[in-house]
Formats: sequence, C-alpha cells, structure tokens
Amino acid sequence: MWSAVIFLVNGQSNSYQGVNDEGIYKGEFARTFGQFTIPDNYSNYNPADTLWSYSNQGIAIVGMWATEIQKYIIEKYKIPVCIINGGSGGSSIDYNAARDAGNPSNLATSYGRLLYRAQKSGAFNAIKGYIFRQGENEASGAASTWGSFFEQLYQNWKKDYPSVKKYYLFQINILVTPLEIAGLLRENQRQQKTIHPDIETIATVGTSGYDGIHYKEEGYRQSAVELFRLIDRDFYGSTDTDNINSPDIKKVYFSSSAKTEITLEFDAGQSLIWTADTTLTDKKTGAAFLQSMKDYIYLDGAAGSVASGKAIGNKIILALKAPSSATRLTYLPSFHDSSRTETFGGPFIKNKRGLRAFSFYEKNIDAFPDQLVYDMNFSKIPQDLQLFPRNEKNLGTIPVSGTVKTAGFTKISVSTYRNNTFYGYQSSALSYQNSSAGFSLKQTIKAEKAEYDIRVYLVKSNDSILVAYREKLVSGDVIVLSGQSNSTGFFQEKATNEYCRTFGKITPNLNEDPYNPADTLWALSNQDSYYNGVGTMGFEIQKQLLDNYGIPTCMINGGFHHSSALSHATRTASNPADLSNGYGRMLYRIQKAGVANDVKYFIFRQGETEAYNEGTDWQGNFGKLRDNLKLDLPNLQKCMSSRLM
Repeated sequence: MWSAVIFLVNGQSNSYQGVNDEGIYKGEFARTFGQFTIPDNYSNYNPADTLWSYSNQGIAIVGMWATEIQKYIIEKYKIPVCIINGGSGGSSIDYNAARDAGNPSNLATSYGRLLYRAQKSGAFNAIKGYIFRQGENEASGAASTWGSFFEQLYQNWKKDYPSVKKYYLFQINILVTPLEIAGLLRENQRQQKTIHPDIETIATVGTSGYDGIHYKEEGYRQSAVELFRLIDRDFYGSTDTDNINSPDIKKVYFSSSAKTEITLEFDAGQSLIWTADTTLTDKKTGAAFLQSMKDYIYLDGAAGSVASGKAIGNKIILALKAPSSATRLTYLPSFHDSSRTETFGGPFIKNKRGLRAFSFYEKNIDAFPDQLVYDMNFSKIPQDLQLFPRNEKNLGTIPVSGTVKTAGFTKISVSTYRNNTFYGYQSSALSYQNSSAGFSLKQTIKAEKAEYDIRVYLVKSNDSILVAYREKLVSGDVIVLSGQSNSTGFFQEKATNEYCRTFGKITPNLNEDPYNPADTLWALSNQDSYYNGVGTMGFEIQKQLLDNYGIPTCMINGGFHHSSALSHATRTASNPADLSNGYGRMLYRIQKAGVANDVKYFIFRQGETEAYNEGTDWQGNFGKLRDNLKLDLPNLQKCMSSRLM
C-alpha cells in the first residue's frame, strides 16, 4: 500500500517514445496502472487489464521523459509516483478529443481507454496533473483544425477529471512539411496558457537530439528536467522558480518614433539572451555556415528587415535596416527547409536557464506611444565594450549626462546589471529651464572579471521608455604598447578574451597608412584579427594580468613596421594628435578613448632600425618620446623599453 500524486500523460508518440532506450529508469516506486495496447496503443482495450505494475515493465509503458519525472520526484521527495500514459502514435487531435457522451469510458475510443484505466485504478481522486504532447499530425496537414478540437478536448477533461489541478501542454517543434499554417498551430498551443489559467505550456524548439519528429535519449531527458521544474513548483512547493518557464511573448511594439526599432516584450521576470550566430554543417557539402536569429524574424511574413538584436531583461530590442510600416511579426519559421540541414538548428531566443522562447505567429505590432515621443542628447554615454579605468579603490566610474528637450518627463534613471543580475540604480529629477532639462548621473563598477550593462530610462507619470542601453562594460587598467614589428607581431594574433579590450583600429600596411578619424569604437582585443589587433606580445601581457590579478585591461598598440625612434618621437606641438605621424595616430586613439589621464604603463619595443644604421641617436630620440609622453599622458606611472639581444 502506498499513496502518491497521480499524473496522466497523453498525445502522440512523443508522449511515450524512448521506452526501449537502455538507460530508461526502472524503480520500484515508479508505478503505473493497466496496459499499453500493441501496436502504438490503438487496439481495443481488454477490460480485464486492471493490474498495477512497475513503470515500463512489459507493456506497462510510461515512456522515457515521463519516467524521468517519476525518478526526480522519488529521489527528491521519497514519494512513490504513478503515471498512466494513454498516448497513441501519430494520433490526431480529433482522435484524442473524441468522447462518447453516453459512455465517456468507452473502450472503443482513445479518450475512453485512458479514462477507464484512471477510474479502475482506485485512486481516481489522486489524479492532480495531466500532461499532453501532441500536434505533429496536424502540423503535417490539418493545422487549422487543431485549436477547435483542443478546446473540445479541454472541455471533456474538465467534465471527467474534476481533481486535476494543472494541465501541461507542449508546444511542438518545427517540422519539415511545407505548411505555412503550422506556425498558426504552434501559436494556438502557445496561447492556451492565456485562454485557460490552469494550463501551463512549455516550448520544445531547440531541444537537443531532435530528428525532425522524435528525439534521442538526451532530448527526452531534457524535456523531463524542464517539465519537472514546473511540476515541482506547482505540486511540491519548490522555491526554484526563477526563469523556469519558457519565455512567452506579451507585447510587440515600435520603440522608436522613426519606426526603425521594434521591442519584443516577454513575460515579467525573464532574463533573456540574444543568442549569437550558430555554426551549422551543410549535409551535402560538409561545409560550415552561419545561421543568424535576425533572419528568422518576419515582418508581415517576410524576412530580411532586421539588422541586429539584443536582449535587455525581459525584452528583445530589434534594430531594423530601414523604417517599417509592418503590422505583424512572426518569430521562427512555420516549417524547416531541409535542403541544407535535416532540422532547424537555431539560434533561438533563450533565458538564462536555457529555456527557449515559444515561437509565435503574426503577433500584432503596436504603434509607438505618442506620450513617449522624446528629443534628447547625451554629452556622456558609454560605448558597448568600453573599459573604465579603475581608481585606487579598484572602482571605475560610468558617467551618463546630457539634456532632455521634450517637456513632461519627470525623471531619468540608470539601472545597472552585473553579469545580467541587478547591481545598482541611479535617478535624477528633471528640472526644465527654457524647455530643456540637464542631467548627470554616475555609477561605479568594480575592476574584476565581470561585465556590466546599463539601461537608461526616461519617466513620465507611470510610463517609462528605454532611451539607451550599453552592454559588456568593464573596469581595469590602460596600457600602451608601441615600437617596430616586434611590438606588433605583424598583428597576426587571433586569440580574444572578453576582458581584454582595445580602442580604435590598426591601419593597413602594418599601421603605417593614414588613420580614419571616424574609427573610434571599443572592441575586444584582436576581435577583428588585424584591425583590432594588439599583437601577440600585447595580448599575452593582457592575459597575464587577467590570469594573475583578475584585472581587465585596455591595450592600445601604436607600433608600426620598420619605424625608427625618431618617427615615434615626432610630435606636432600645435596638434599633438596629428594623424599624419605615428605618435599623433597613437595619441588620437588614446584621447578619443577618454583615457589620456589614466594610462598606467607605456611599453616600447624598438631599436632594430638604429642597430642597422650607425650614427643614429636612439637614446636621444627615446628621451624625446619620453618627454612627449609626460606632456600628453600626465599620470603615466611607468615608461618601459625592451633591450635588444
């Protein structure tokens, strides 16, 4: 004798597949009732089959992922668990919904067979949860009928299973059958949570081991882990509730008055990730290729309008290539073109726990709210990837300042996140004079192996609008390296690290060509190999400081090929950042990075030119370079030169 909560499972073959896998759980406290008819649970049920048994013993089939859920409950709570699985391979939604009103447990129907087993178990009132995994049938054909038949099935459940407190519904994966309205079927599945509050939904896109219909063992195990978290919360009081739901779209709207930006707002509390491009392999040629998420977001049914995307909390911000008049947005294709890969391999919008967002179909795009139209400018605002020099307290300061030119906004605020977790909040009331209001805010961050993001909001009454977002900010030290080709390694180093930064670009011809004054962006060291290069020596110095002290660094390499000490010491007094000479090009990058007062170390590796040319005054020219650096980098702590061998 034992007592436990009972769960029912139903649907197509994905509801019970994996029963023959070698690693399927078979525990003495995992139980089921009745039999699974062969083949695929379609045959008439023998009413005499009314025995209890261990899960997956003979034809007492429960299935891979359902049995894994039994295992998790048993191991965590030491409670026996019964799951009765009534799934039938390839079954349609109308087949599952068919109920004999005069005899609901009619053994001639799939619905009746499961109900019969549940009633005969003698524990009917202990059935608290019902899990349904179905829809591939209609996604290959009659997709438009799924919603109405599911509603019929749901109403049947409510009549016959009064003790069920929660229903769990899987949104199916992307199939290869070329059926556009398959996207509508998945949309209907996504919406059931909103239509019926006692339904909880879970996405399957991006589940590992997917073959186009079914999953390998690891895929079913993944489904079990993700569903168990919900069951654990709903029935066992688990406090592990952060980001355990698949992200669900709530609102889509233009977030710029120029209609060049669209915001996808998901359920509150989600911490989203805009996944980087995914590398896939062409099944015919074996060649690797990149697949980008922006190419699977459709405006009015057409791809190609999105330039880029980024995640901010529970929002995805899409930058468009041009202003758009679209009225509907779809995320993920209705079906997969299998000409290059057997299945759709992503990338996917995810949350921090790895749960993939539900696909959604033709969601209305709301207009930009008139009350939040604004005009403002920033005098100080970080760039993405910027490094802020640390002070003696091991802190860097992020400044945000500017002017709001639209009346009616009452406050400006800056929220700071450390590694996607809330870190700090700053705000300032706006006081208007002559139709404008100035503001100045500062946020300190630690010099450490951590990245910070900031979000700047304008506030009006109960409304707010995100006006700026900057990501991957760090604090640390600034180092400048210069010299001949040994200082640059010909800029061939390709290694990168998220805490090793640089500013500006290396010019063609090994940094001897004129500098483009518009090249004023922060980047990862060697991010673009040559053009963001810091050289092998420079990057190794950054890595050593990071590995030994945990301090991020900015390395600016001003070296150039075949250079003399004189060429490095040549400084235009009236314009020290003169782009026509090597010293000026280096100083220009330092000044535009905003770190001229914060360079700690200057490293000079040069002298081969003079070693081959008698009569040159290396020492005198190096002295001039050192004097120039004292003028332009007033807080330089150390000027170091390597010795020739």
